[in-house]
Amino acid sequence: MTHLKPKLPSFLSFPVGLEAITAALNDAPQLATLDLFFSADPILSATRFRRVIEADEPHPVLSIRFTRWDKKPSLGDDPWVKDYLNGKWSLWVYPVRRALKARAKDALVREGLPQIARWLTTARPSSWYWGRKRCDVVFVPSEGTLRIEELTEAS
Repeated sequence: MTHLKPKLPSFLSFPVGLEAITAALNDAPQLATLDLFFSADPILSATRFRRVIEADEPHPVLSIRFTRWDKKPSLGDDPWVKDYLNGKWSLWVYPVRRALKARAKDALVREGLPQIARWLTTARPSSWYWGRKRCDVVFVPSEGTLRIEELTEAS
């Protein structure tokens, strides 16, 4: 499992770390090849994400993704391209407001990470393994709860 972790502003904190993730996903066959990314924000605009955080609006805290591309002649044969042609798994961890870290961590350890583990180990037909699939764990700060959102896109 590879991972990258950026420095965060003082008002943010990652709700879970590598140890909790590894423990929860220990039985997932993808664990060895899973790319783990800690990202400073789940939204393209850092300013918008800061507004979401300050308003205690729901936002993603985990996103598990599977991407498999169709072979296109212009893609080339670089190793990273081959990864996506064979299918690539990644897990993204996003921050929460520092004051809510314990609440978010508790919900993730209790519900979110087990849900991600189930999503990874669900039996699926071979046709599922094409295109882009995503399962987001969204933290609802006002309630200290999580909701799961799944998204499927064609390749």
